[in-house]
Amino acid sequence: MKKKTLRIIIPIIVVLITYLLLDYINVPSLIGLTISNINVDAFGILFDATIVLILYAISFYYIENRQNEKDENARDTVDVLLNKTYQECLSNLEFLDNREMIEKYIIPKVDGNKPDSENKVVNNLQILPFSSFNAVIDLAANGYVEKKKFDDYLNIKKEYQHLISVKITFFDLVDSQTDEQRAMYNNIKTRDCALKTKLTRLINNKQRQKLREEL
Repeated sequence: MKKKTLRIIIPIIVVLITYLLLDYINVPSLIGLTISNINVDAFGILFDATIVLILYAISFYYIENRQNEKDENARDTVDVLLNKTYQECLSNLEFLDNREMIEKYIIPKVDGNKPDSENKVVNNLQILPFSSFNAVIDLAANGYVEKKKFDDYLNIKKEYQHLISVKITFFDLVDSQTDEQRAMYNNIKTRDCALKTKLTRLINNKQRQKLREEL
């Protein structure tokens, strides 16, 4: 759009500058043209209309350019928020791979008779990476988040919060004694591995994109 605008402005400016130069050196008289035969009023109207058109084109260009900058900044903001969220999710999931850490720092603070929302440690692990959730929703509502990115974000949020809950609740399933326990443990491990892989891919894709932009 910027190129289209410039294609309109530049020819008009060239014509006006050419006219002013020709008028300054009085080219019509030099080549034998009679100035009195030129309709000055009509030319004045044309000149005023041309000025208005130039001003409109310039204004349109700057307004459009400003909007494009705002749109680009909004999309960059989305990418930053999503990337930060995914990094925190991955870090927390990896932290919960350490059974000793869970036993020492988390289990003593968890009341098994209360839901996750009432267990502060579990609840914090579930929601803190998504502290920018409302901002992402607003940006998505204004069209700054691609549908696939938004679907990924919501699916990751749901799966991450589920895994946080079960990895803490069933942290000791590594010592499974029954087939049912082993099946549950394998299911948790499979889903955990799948989410970590997805998070790593999304984070790496963003880093590669940033590197290409810098180059």
